[in-house]
Amino acid sequence: MHQSGFLCSLDDFGVGFSALALLKDFNIDCIKLDREFFIDIENPKAQTIIAGFITLTKELGIKMVAEGIETANQIEILKHCGCEIVQGYYFARPYPLATLESWLDNFKNQF
Repeated sequence: MHQSGFLCSLDDFGVGFSALALLKDFNIDCIKLDREFFIDIENPKAQTIIAGFITLTKELGIKMVAEGIETANQIEILKHCGCEIVQGYYFARPYPLATLESWLDNFKNQF
């Protein structure tokens, strides 16, 4: 994949068929940690697991995206855990291209 110019990302990481061994066996650029980890984010065990994933991916040089983020509280806890990239309805729902372009223009103007 990399020789052809592609980056490799694992989606829905941590549930289903994904496993930690994939991080050892494959040259992964990014993992998208499944939203299941963030549903009960106020649980101290969940926060420990999330922080551990963040530390692990940083040490491996892999980017990590927190998927399915829907609340400001989730954002704050993820910031505290050291998460740098989030994705979810908290910011926006999926849009058709024309709507997305307009949304992006408005979003850029906010910052």
